[in-house]
Amino acid sequence: MHDYLPLIVSGIADGSLVAIAAMGLVLSYKASGIFNFAHGAIGAVAAGVFYQLYKLNGLPWPLALVITLVLVGLVFGFVMERVAALVANASTTMKIVSTLGIMITLTSLFNLRYGGITKQFPDFLSQRTFRLGGVNIAWEQVIAVLVGLLLAVAMTVFFRRTILGRGMRAIVDDPQLVALMGLNPTTVRRWAWVIGTTFAAVAGVFIAPSIGLDGTTLTLLVVEGFGAAAIGRFSSLPLTYLGAVIIQVLVAVSSKVASDHPSLQSAPSSIPFAVLFLVLLLSPKGWLVEVGATLQQRVVTIPRQNRRVGLAKLVPVVVLVALVPHLFETHLLAWTKGMIFVLLMMSLSLLVRLSNQISLCQMTFAAVGATASYHLVQRGLPWTLALVCAGLIAIPIGAFVAIPAVRLSGVYLALATLSFGLFVQTALYDSPLMFGNDPLPLITMRPSFAESDTAYFYLIPVVGAVGFLLVRLVERARLGQLLRCKADSAIALESLGVNTSLLPLAAFCTAAFLAGVAGALIGPSVGVVSKNDFTTIPTSLLLVALLVLGARDQRIGTLGAALGGAIGLIVIPDYISSYDVLQGLNLFFGVAAVEAAFASTRVSTPRARRSSTPSGTTPQPELVTAGGRRG
Repeated sequence: MHDYLPLIVSGIADGSLVAIAAMGLVLSYKASGIFNFAHGAIGAVAAGVFYQLYKLNGLPWPLALVITLVLVGLVFGFVMERVAALVANASTTMKIVSTLGIMITLTSLFNLRYGGITKQFPDFLSQRTFRLGGVNIAWEQVIAVLVGLLLAVAMTVFFRRTILGRGMRAIVDDPQLVALMGLNPTTVRRWAWVIGTTFAAVAGVFIAPSIGLDGTTLTLLVVEGFGAAAIGRFSSLPLTYLGAVIIQVLVAVSSKVASDHPSLQSAPSSIPFAVLFLVLLLSPKGWLVEVGATLQQRVVTIPRQNRRVGLAKLVPVVVLVALVPHLFETHLLAWTKGMIFVLLMMSLSLLVRLSNQISLCQMTFAAVGATASYHLVQRGLPWTLALVCAGLIAIPIGAFVAIPAVRLSGVYLALATLSFGLFVQTALYDSPLMFGNDPLPLITMRPSFAESDTAYFYLIPVVGAVGFLLVRLVERARLGQLLRCKADSAIALESLGVNTSLLPLAAFCTAAFLAGVAGALIGPSVGVVSKNDFTTIPTSLLLVALLVLGARDQRIGTLGAALGGAIGLIVIPDYISSYDVLQGLNLFFGVAAVEAAFASTRVSTPRARRSSTPSGTTPQPELVTAGGRRG
């Protein structure tokens, strides 16, 4: 037990820091109904600002900390409040996309300023230790625990005893009641966002000394707080704090066990994501309710086109594919991978565009397909049969992810898929079933009939055409009609006697099959397949953002949206050699995703109705009587 005491102390200190970030997330979510996926990126930016002031400019750390918290809290608090107000009447998917866009934007800005290499972050708190109960405890750890506890208690009292705190609790469900309390609803939301982003800044600055200045790592660490927020039901600050401490203690203790068992080496880092997924999966019905009312609307209404129009749109795509090996020979591998990602984005389209479900683990399905195909070919299975089997093996994974999709929707479904993807990435990628613990990538082989770069490139559109036909078949079949109806009104569909619980299962299984096939095609395109090609953050998030960008115009079909997104994600970056320009491209994608979320509210909500509805609320639908009169 004595060997575990230092780990428990370290876990309590780390949990207090994660709890600060998680409490800030809960606070902004309770007050606005917008789940801020950019919360971790805000913490990373705060760490960068503190690093600039303290390390580079030489300011005393207390002054640098105060300036950082005030600057980040106020600036991002005001920005996020405005974003939340502008997307208040958007669909849940577009709300998620807006914060994903902000996360991509902030990460790109961070990388433009500090580069992609982790920098050593200076220790600014006391590193002196004292001995208690046979354990050496650092004053830095004591400060972390005290700050976390103080903020948890202070915010709990604030919510219960102050008018502004009670206003924050009521603002989403009843802004008119808040106005009757003598408070301006906009001011209440703004203060909630300011406090929430300040909490993110505190967590980012305090966590950075232990891991260094790295935007992606800092963002991922704050994502670990999502599990703590789930334990607190995304509403209770004390439970959120307790959940964060428990999770981090488990991480610290399991690291000791993993050090004695190499096969469990990746287990500690996967615990926060496993907790988040299990809480979402096993929570009783009605235990998790999305904050605030949301409009039930799809990202885009897929237009019904006649065959002549569809064939006319296919002609330029076919011509482009035929000319690519001749026009872009030096970048042919990038175009090949881009064509593969068209199939991957079409699989995501079945969820996002057709059935109004969101998946942030699409690269996980692709990773399953890639590794399954590799192992099957290594065991002597013909390449073509291995390709089909890779998609089939991904189907049970899609069915498992669909379990929370039956019970959850909107932001909770997004969190479930995100946590599942991160769990598989941290816990299973290094297992022998997938990429293994060998740092070298897996060597993959092309089929005998498509060994050259040109032949393999032409093979991809053939497979992609089969996938496109499957997508169109689903869209036009009864399954597609039911998915569209469920996206519009699940209650109305259930009233007709339709079992809606099977619809998410069908959508996720089909999407997983296509993604698995796409993953199996990625390795042979360049000859190797690596776990770094299938990261959940940022690749899966970028897939959603770019697909939504392609869905802005209803005239753009499934293939057009997938093609545009794949070219933007894979092909265009291959022509860019400058790291700064690449980050600038990601910055453009992030800003465009946010703007697309704003545009969706302008398209879906009539101007007169929008102007007469208080910010942060959802207009009540008009009832149409049998005679056509509105009531």
